[in-house]
Amino acid sequence: MKAIKLFIISVLLLSSFQALAVLITERMNAVENKDQIFRLHSIKTISYVESSDREQFIISKTGITLKKQNYEALDNKTLYIKVDIVLTSGVYLRLYVIFTVLDVVDEVPKNIQLSNSTILNGSAAYSLIGQITANDADSDNTKLEYSLSGLIKKFFTLFK
Repeated sequence: MKAIKLFIISVLLLSSFQALAVLITERMNAVENKDQIFRLHSIKTISYVESSDREQFIISKTGITLKKQNYEALDNKTLYIKVDIVLTSGVYLRLYVIFTVLDVVDEVPKNIQLSNSTILNGSAAYSLIGQITANDADSDNTKLEYSLSGLIKKFFTLFK
């Protein structure tokens, strides 16, 4: 009987908390490969409610941290978390933070290969010399061309 009473009391407390809590929704951009912190102040308690991926978040009395993300490896570029907060003033909040992970062109091309490394003597300006291929996680275009540049034939120009 005591267990049932405790269960009923906890359900009532939970539903009264939800009724009294103010819902706050925040949106943040998160740059890939860097922790993103949503800072909080005057927190008495903070507790996890739900999220798109719990393992990606760190919750503390000073804020919510989204661990660094790899944009290219993510299926879903938007992650969210909901937490219940009691401020030191006694105010109850339900905080819903939505993080949108942004791509940064920071991946170094790998497996770079040149199709040709010589220039025929007397080649005209803008003559196509060859192609560069590489694996670039930040770009769909992995093939570049290089040719002689303008009137000064000793410089190369790259074209995407």
